[in-house]
Amino acid sequence: PGADRYPDRPDPIGFREVPIYCSTLCEGHGMVWSRAILDDDPYPVRSMLIVGANPLLTFPTTSAQVKALARLDFLAVFDLFMTSTAELADLVLPATDTLGSFELHDYHPTGEPCLGLIRPVVPRDGTWPAWKLIFELGKRLGLGELFPWADNAQALAYRLQGTGVTPAELMSSSSSTVPYPSTSASASLKSVPPRAVHWYSEKLDTVGQAPLPHPQTLTLPAVPEDQYPFWLSTGDRLRAYQHSQFRQCASYLAEAPEP
Repeated sequence: PGADRYPDRPDPIGFREVPIYCSTLCEGHGMVWSRAILDDDPYPVRSMLIVGANPLLTFPTTSAQVKALARLDFLAVFDLFMTSTAELADLVLPATDTLGSFELHDYHPTGEPCLGLIRPVVPRDGTWPAWKLIFELGKRLGLGELFPWADNAQALAYRLQGTGVTPAELMSSSSSTVPYPSTSASASLKSVPPRAVHWYSEKLDTVGQAPLPHPQTLTLPAVPEDQYPFWLSTGDRLRAYQHSQFRQCASYLAEAPEP
């Protein structure tokens, strides 16, 4: 909430390489942040706050990540655990967990057009939720007008304006979820003639990429060789893995002890 208040900003790190990703999600791409730290490309990065992430474990080439993070003038990490990344930090801030958080979730991307609310059920003394860290940091940096809310409940009420769903509905729901009318893009396909498919991306066209798929985009850029006869798939998902989460839990580690 409040993104409409943001001032104009330079293109984020990675925009040159993956403009669709950066413009769609309104964020930079972490795979190239080391270049900004080490080479000032596209602009210098001298300090960093890492919230709920462990790039030394989840990003490629740990040694390269260590080199980049060591070059920072200041590194702060906000996490539940003393991760390998947190061990490099100048300052470690203790984060609360899900049981102490107040968050709004939209489940439409998973096929269920409903909003879900996570509410604190257990107090966590000495820890902060992520929203409080961001709000307070924004105020200390002189950006208080971008965070005019006293807490996340007020911010989420602001965000829900005009959606047809109220905070009171979410709070009173026995399941903490409220469905909302879906505006699925599939409705626009009703005008497509039978047995015809039209796929043209204006976004890809604007950045110089092929707006229509062509055969070359459907093949991998390499083939197995005698010396390297195997494929490596890094997209598989296991229940025991969620990025670097849950590796401190004995039951998950026992289920899948190896990467």
